Amino acid sequence: RAAAGAGKGVSASALAGLVSQIERRWNPNCEVEGGRDVRVRVTFTLSATGQVVGAVEAGGKETSSNPVVRAAAERAIRAVRQAAADKALPREVYGQAWAPTFNAQEACQ
Repeated sequence: RAAAGAGKGVSASALAGLVSQIERRWNPNCEVEGGRDVRVRVTFTLSATGQVVGAVEAGGKETSSNPVVRAAAERAIRAVRQAAADKALPREVYGQAWAPTFNAQEACQ
């Protein structure tokens, strides 16, 4: 699953909601060779109103020379932006920095 950083005082259910909403939008490519082996850690900060502040980054994987890794990272970044734009993230996670790690092997089950 995903592990998230920051979030002091955030309930387990809010953290699970954050991860769940992003993972639902991530959609890794499970059918291509190596697609199930990708792990992507994205870092981002949410404003007090739930909007993404600054860049969403995937530790450089978004510019990887491996097209499978690059696509998974780009999809993870897009998933974060979509979840925030849809106001789908729990309010309890607003105003904090996050660093969830997404595991394609688990998502592809």
